[in-house]
Amino acid sequence: MYGKTFLKGIGYYFFADILCLFLTVTLIMLGTLLFKIICVLCCMGVLICLMINYAINCEKEDRKYGLNQNAGRSLFPGLAASSVYILLYLLLLLAKLQLLPDSFYRIYKILNAPFMTLFNFLEPGVLASELSLISMIVFFLLSLIPMAAVIISYTLSAKDIIPEDFMFQKQK
Repeated sequence: MYGKTFLKGIGYYFFADILCLFLTVTLIMLGTLLFKIICVLCCMGVLICLMINYAINCEKEDRKYGLNQNAGRSLFPGLAASSVYILLYLLLLLAKLQLLPDSFYRIYKILNAPFMTLFNFLEPGVLASELSLISMIVFFLLSLIPMAAVIISYTLSAKDIIPEDFMFQKQK
């Protein structure tokens, strides 16, 4: 059960990365600041929406199997959703400490497509040695966004507050 949940979380990472990589490459070619801002917002929206979907599916599956749906239970899918982002951050930290090639920052950007445009705003360089301490802190906090989205969505879903229910209601 836990392995399946964890693999689904990693699968959502890959799906979000592919979608956001397509969005980023498409919108960045237009080159203006407006399209870069739109790209950041769209990529964050894609990532958060996918994480909400993952959390709701995990909660429904837990409910189906009668598992306890408390705050502690929501932590596991949250960790699964952020696991790849946190692992990549740790690798970037090793590159910053000169234990991995300095050019790893390029790979880090590509593998973090939902945040790529934001990374380029903060640190446009391509070498890990050029990253400032503030950027490293911001990058770590960004890697926790999927976890936060999953934990919040799972908790709300466990309390029968599902975004689909109030998003698609007809207005009176």
